[in-house]
Amino acid sequence: MAHQLGVGVIGLHEGRTLLVGLTQPVPPVVGQTSTSLTRVLHGRAVVCYDLHDEKIEETRRDCPALFYTTTYDEMLAHPAVDIVAISPDIVI
Repeated sequence: MAHQLGVGVIGLHEGRTLLVGLTQPVPPVVGQTSTSLTRVLHGRAVVCYDLHDEKIEETRRDCPALFYTTTYDEMLAHPAVDIVAISPDIVI
């Protein structure tokens, strides 16, 4: 498997879509019994950041193995974070 960069995700409203690609396996092809590939081959989610505790708790139910924080500096200081994906919440 190729090297995977650790991704820190900012914003867990729109960012939850990115988490699907980073954490969920690709469904198996017809005739194949299983797959271990995720939708994003060169990245893996490691840290999620949001200011809203309720968004963190909702996301934690779907992706319990990740590190969650409401502190921006804590996310950036996490040793597994190589890149940061910013998905700001848009309120209209």
